[in-house]
Amino acid sequence: MIHCVDDVETQNPDVILEIEFPGEETCCAGINIRPYLLETLIEANKVMQVVVFTASHQVYADAILNYIDPENTLFQHRLYRQHCVLSPEGYYIKDLRII
Repeated sequence: MIHCVDDVETQNPDVILEIEFPGEETCCAGINIRPYLLETLIEANKVMQVVVFTASHQVYADAILNYIDPENTLFQHRLYRQHCVLSPEGYYIKDLRII
């Protein structure tokens, strides 16, 4: 859906969102939105439920998803890092068996 921009000052993202992580400073997240994202989501919603499953922190993901879908009509369910399985190597794995 989006591509995260590493350096908002040199890479000129489509959007810069302020993200407030609990107990931390507010950070600026630069994102580029993939072409035809909204059109794709609108069409997908005509025939299915759209579920977002990300290994990102919920506060970060919600900021982006709320920007993309401010009226909360395009995503029926949201799953985040806390819904992932942590591997012994420290990777967050999206285990689809939870669905």
